[in-house]
Amino acid sequence: MRDVVELRAADGADALARFDDASWDVIFLDAERPAYVGYWPDLVRVLGRPGLLAVDNVAPTPASWSTFAPWWRPTSASCRLWCRSGRACW
Repeated sequence: MRDVVELRAADGADALARFDDASWDVIFLDAERPAYVGYWPDLVRVLGRPGLLAVDNVAPTPASWSTFAPWWRPTSASCRLWCRSGRACW
């Protein structure tokens, strides 16, 4: 899979700032939840169209979703699919 998958482990904000626009097809975000909103503008910028953004542990409780929900708005170039799994099935 090395010819089709590039795995990177780096500081999210630093890495995102260096990536070109629409340079990624798939992004898996697994960071400290309070930092997610700060990543959002660059995540949207670097994610290609079409692209897949998977966000881990974004809303383990209904109350925690309220912090992230204002940023999770579809645009004319995007759509959303919200899938709860594991302990997040509230």
